[in-house]
Amino acid sequence: MIKADNKSIVSIIVPVYNCEAFLEDCLGSLAGQTFTNFEVIVIDDGSTDRSKEIILDYSQKDGRILYLEQENSGPSEARNKGVKAASGQYITFVDADDSVSPDYIEKLYNAIVTENCDISICSVFRSGKGKNKYRLKYNKNKIYSSLEEKIKICDVPNCCYVWGKMYKREVVENLEFKKGVFFEDVLWLPKALKNSGNLATVSDCVYYYRINKNSIVRTIPNKKKQNDSYNSKKFIVKFFRENNLSLPEHERNITKSARYLFGIPVLKLKEKEFTNIWYLFGLIPLLKFTDYNSHYIFKLFNIKIKIRHKETFPYIEAHEKGVTDTKRSPEIIVSLTSFPARIQYVHRTINTLLRQTVKPDRVILWLAEEEFPDKEESLPENLLKLKNLGFEIRWCKNLLSYKKIVPALQEFPNEIIVTADDDIYYPEDWLESLYNEYLKNSHNVYVKQAIPLKIENNELRETYDKNKRIEVNVTGLSYFNLIMSGSGCLIPPHSLYKDIFDSNKFLSLIPTHDDIYIWAMMVLNKTKIKVVGGFAEEILTINETQKFGLCKINNKKGAGLHPQDALEIMTKAYPELLKLKD
Repeated sequence: MIKADNKSIVSIIVPVYNCEAFLEDCLGSLAGQTFTNFEVIVIDDGSTDRSKEIILDYSQKDGRILYLEQENSGPSEARNKGVKAASGQYITFVDADDSVSPDYIEKLYNAIVTENCDISICSVFRSGKGKNKYRLKYNKNKIYSSLEEKIKICDVPNCCYVWGKMYKREVVENLEFKKGVFFEDVLWLPKALKNSGNLATVSDCVYYYRINKNSIVRTIPNKKKQNDSYNSKKFIVKFFRENNLSLPEHERNITKSARYLFGIPVLKLKEKEFTNIWYLFGLIPLLKFTDYNSHYIFKLFNIKIKIRHKETFPYIEAHEKGVTDTKRSPEIIVSLTSFPARIQYVHRTINTLLRQTVKPDRVILWLAEEEFPDKEESLPENLLKLKNLGFEIRWCKNLLSYKKIVPALQEFPNEIIVTADDDIYYPEDWLESLYNEYLKNSHNVYVKQAIPLKIENNELRETYDKNKRIEVNVTGLSYFNLIMSGSGCLIPPHSLYKDIFDSNKFLSLIPTHDDIYIWAMMVLNKTKIKVVGGFAEEILTINETQKFGLCKINNKKGAGLHPQDALEIMTKAYPELLKLKD
């Protein structure tokens, strides 16, 4: 009989539930390790097959294999129990239906000690059902330090494997697996990586992961399993957002539930932010449903139905909201304005601006002193309480709708200004999509929507289908993209011509067409505009605000200017606009 050392250096935690078919392979691969100073803590999670008999037989032959048992409580409770019982300075997890290469412990241990790392990891080879291939493959011994690097090299969230890794004890001993849930490893590994220091990859060392058709993850999902899967993916989205990590677009499209026929998922309901889509076989979109609390939007085979209803906008939890704690240079300043008729509703827009995946440095609402003589005493409480999250209210002269941009440009000339309107619900990735484009090229203006312009017969004209103005899809980089600043417009420092600060000029020329004037200031400064996809069709507006605003003034029945009249006024004031060429 092999005897255990008085105190093992490495503890191997093996949760077991009805694995008699594979358990001998697993324990045999551990007993035959080239590194010998270890203990194997096997936790029988209430097995009803021969698992207990197999474990005890190995334990009698090899004193390093220790047997623990519990009533069936799941792998989380088993792993937690194993960690508490472990005596080793280093801990690794192995599943009972898997096995490891003979030098698995030796190589992981040597890497973690010689490189003074908190975690060492090895390649993962997946086998079973004809799917034999490396799931993770490391050809070099290399050290990774930042959370972003560790997340990437471990391929999180695709491969949230707690096994195939060795951890310093202090990394795992106070980090429990969540009990009573599926996909507990998805909730555990990102936290372990964040709580650790350096991580080392180990070449020529393999964890053999077997696809077991009887394992929990392979069974057809019941309602709880589907719900746990949904919650684990929501955790990943939140974890990546809070740690400023880039998450691929498809990973944000989360399956909420599925309908199965003969074990095949026929229908899948997927969610991204406020939008839900039913997919046939998980691939073909059938029905799209968006709930922004003021709109229900359905798309059935690309036929759109929109229903408005009385809205109640819930507050999002404070810890998910706010401005960034880490200041940038230049700063990102989201700037907007409002007026008395809309002030009681603007907190709904501010809520969406304060829960962006890329948090702004500031969110500023500019209000005219003349319109609010009592200043904050006249503002609604639901707006004022958002100041606790970094939201700012600043006072300025009444420059009409130009208040959204001119005071910000004057106050913050060296920062990035992003314009927003006071009547829109902005998606969570709204600012991220604009800022990512800016990072690629900091010399252009980036806007979510634009209307194409053209010069025809010595006249500057809008070109769009009048019945589909909001759905115009403009792409490319051009001077001829007339901005729709309310959809979101990112303006780098010093991108506008000097007359943007001439309030007498813009208020006398076109006081109710700020987008046209701001666009002219961009192109006169030789700044091109690029439209960023992602918000092309549905601008979700706040119901009660739509009876007020420039769209009501500037229509044919109103007292304002028609857009074409405003363009003519601008070309007369700035004839060089008619000489534009891309």
